[in-house]
Amino acid sequence: MPYLEAVRTRNPLPETFPHHFHESKSPHWLSDYEKRSDSIFHYYSLENEVAFLKKAENLSLSKKTYYVEENVKRFLGEFVGKIPYTTIPYEVDGEGFSYAGLHVMDSYRTAARLGGEREKAETNGFEQIEQEFKKGSGDTSAFWVSPPKIADYGFVFVLEKDNQGFVKEYILRYPEKRGELTKSSRLFSNISAQDSSPLSTDEYLLHPIFGKHVDKKENVEEVMRLIGIDEEKIQFSRQFEQSVDARLGIWIRKYSEIMCSLAAFDPHSFLYQQGLIEAKKILLTIYQNAEEIRDEKPNPSPVFESGVRVQTQLDQKRLYDRVAVLQSNASRLPTAAAGSCPTIPGVNPLENRVISNAEILQSLTQGTPPEQSLQKIKADTLDCTCPYCKQKVKAVIANGTITCPRKECGKSAPYAC
Repeated sequence: MPYLEAVRTRNPLPETFPHHFHESKSPHWLSDYEKRSDSIFHYYSLENEVAFLKKAENLSLSKKTYYVEENVKRFLGEFVGKIPYTTIPYEVDGEGFSYAGLHVMDSYRTAARLGGEREKAETNGFEQIEQEFKKGSGDTSAFWVSPPKIADYGFVFVLEKDNQGFVKEYILRYPEKRGELTKSSRLFSNISAQDSSPLSTDEYLLHPIFGKHVDKKENVEEVMRLIGIDEEKIQFSRQFEQSVDARLGIWIRKYSEIMCSLAAFDPHSFLYQQGLIEAKKILLTIYQNAEEIRDEKPNPSPVFESGVRVQTQLDQKRLYDRVAVLQSNASRLPTAAAGSCPTIPGVNPLENRVISNAEILQSLTQGTPPEQSLQKIKADTLDCTCPYCKQKVKAVIANGTITCPRKECGKSAPYAC
């Protein structure tokens, strides 16, 4: 029985929660863990997720659940699997692309009105992509090369429909010096198979490339090869995502249902606070299981799906057995550092973090397309001496923490601007 349904039937202990739901506040081990700079909740805010769900109140329950599930998978992919791309799911219908009920083209038009020639070119290019997908054929893929704008890297966006009817946008970053187009040209030519490539940044944005949709993310994987990601990483990314879907998908769905239920309550209420505690325990359990998947020996089979045990029913006892282990092993709770996405040789991954549902919705509300927001999510830096490794570094400031960029250290501490 979903959490909200249990509350509505005046059942004080919904069957989705174990008996320790009687706790009136966060257990000490969870409170202590949340204060740590390497807590996963430092990078994934459940409170922000609830705030997103409240703003998206007009969406159906199935769509709300989908958005939360996608956010969890994005988080696991970037922070546990270190997969070299991030994703944004768009709904598409006769009105075009939308995200949680907000039309994406509205934000592009606002950006074009307030910006310069590049913003106008981005709006024109994205509108072409939208028109192609509005045709509804389902077999279209779009590739959109965006040369460097504010840093020494560009982006390539791959858009194609997923099996739930959403258009999934895969966002990959490639290294390129600002003002140069050599790598952008090579990438464009290989994708489009044309003899010539655009001569300016705006021309790239004005000319998205369209192709056929193929299964198993072959388009995305081919782009990964073109930007220099090695085959082992490509295959690992595929296997990690497939295993998370097959073995943790039902747990992620349960977590998403609880989060959707919490959006109906006052944040100061007892039921909200206790539901939030349980949701945090479930997310920690999901994260730990994802780490186990990451650390497993790679499956040598080229057809990985055949070796995966698909979990089709919620094994509630197994889930809460794992949740109960958290308290007895609090010293071994998962640690998180800044996300990987996208991981490109020569580019510091600590400059990146996962983009949340709340941030995407906020960017659209403010008239900034998500693609532009992602390019702007770049951490500030501070020249200082790391208190841990005692080395002079250009520390990365993001999400309220300051992080040492040295691979040998990588430690973080709370930071208030």
